[in-house]
Amino acid sequence: MTPEWDEKALKAAHKEIETEISNRKKHRMPVVIVPGNPLPLGVDDKEGNAVYRLVVYKEQADDVVKALRRKGFTSR
Repeated sequence: MTPEWDEKALKAAHKEIETEISNRKKHRMPVVIVPGNPLPLGVDDKEGNAVYRLVVYKEQADDVVKALRRKGFTSR
């Protein structure tokens, strides 16, 4: 295989990957958490912990729960 062919193959693969990434970004939800949230429910303790209501899109609920756990929040 020649270096020219390798270069053409790399350019074609790069273009294909960029197209796929672009298409995925177009289909991605721009917002996962519904605007205007979280809403504090007025339940808190002396340590500063509080309860909030957070509304998310159903399709993204599992991802939000995982992200909150990574940040150290308990969600249900």
